[in-house]
Amino acid sequence: MRQIPKLPTREIRRSGLVLLLLLLLGLNGCGSQNLKEGKERQSDQIPAGNREEVLRLSLATAAEVDSEEMTRRMSDFTDGGIQLLVYGAGLLGGDDTIIQGARIGTISIVYGSTAGQVDAVSQLAFLDIPYLFQDVERANDILNGPLMEWMQPYYQEAGLQLLSWNCNSFRNLTSRTPIYAAEDLRGWYLRIMDNQYHQVFWSRFGALPVVIPFEDLQYALKMGKVEGQENSVFAVTNSGLYTGQSYLIMTKHLPQISTYVMNLEQYQALSPGQQQQLSEFFQMLSQESTAQQDLQVSETMAFLRDQAGLEIIYPSDAFLQELYSGRETVMNRVEQALGSELLEEFLTVVQSSAG
Repeated sequence: MRQIPKLPTREIRRSGLVLLLLLLLGLNGCGSQNLKEGKERQSDQIPAGNREEVLRLSLATAAEVDSEEMTRRMSDFTDGGIQLLVYGAGLLGGDDTIIQGARIGTISIVYGSTAGQVDAVSQLAFLDIPYLFQDVERANDILNGPLMEWMQPYYQEAGLQLLSWNCNSFRNLTSRTPIYAAEDLRGWYLRIMDNQYHQVFWSRFGALPVVIPFEDLQYALKMGKVEGQENSVFAVTNSGLYTGQSYLIMTKHLPQISTYVMNLEQYQALSPGQQQQLSEFFQMLSQESTAQQDLQVSETMAFLRDQAGLEIIYPSDAFLQELYSGRETVMNRVEQALGSELLEEFLTVVQSSAG
């Protein structure tokens, strides 16, 4: 299989800055500090049993979260027992960088997508099988049923703890030119994540996948480096990915699954009560995101159509059937990587969760 081409980036992922920040975080360790009213105090000044935990949470590049609001709510939810120090989207690097930071403990918690965590937790490749879920409601029923329990040991093997996850949308295409059938994808330069299963899927139709870091994607679209990209409508709107694009094609080929994942050692160092609080808090955030998705999708689609000027294309049944045919190609690649027995076990869990 040919290598996925990678365009040079303008910032080379800011690797030097990321490394410096991670080193500084590592040197600072997990010492306690009081974030209330902006004052700091040494951990030896906090009475034993009353020390607050300060956890560093990094957002993935495509994440849109109100950092201050999350920090305040966590403090309120835990009566000040757990404080969050939130680093904004992409500040500590891309999805692959921050998940590795969580594995080694320089970052406590990451908020990102499963597709960006496959290199760390290989079994997440199962969630890169296209058209696995019919809709958001069904996806969340499955994700928060036995599938989370089934996936947790694989996160733990990677030194991570899955706190919560949810699906609040699907990934779709945007393009400079209209795409009505699979044949329109031939020779079409498409930006994808650095994910081999995404590459296999789009290459199946003759598209030419190109890996571009998310932070450079808007510029690449503006300059015509690629003809299109695939993301959730939220990412398209929030990050201006309608730049240089004229069409939104509602392929809904993959779910956008967002996760809160924590360093396992730091999680296990918490008291049982703190572990429960942490899990309940992030599960609450995931549930709120799910509950709001219908209204948010409607508003986002209206913006992309009426203000960004994108023409929305809903694929015909014939086009969807062509796209469905690519599912087998991805399943074969996943089976090669993880084995037929594990694939069968995963599909059994999904089917049992779906009822």
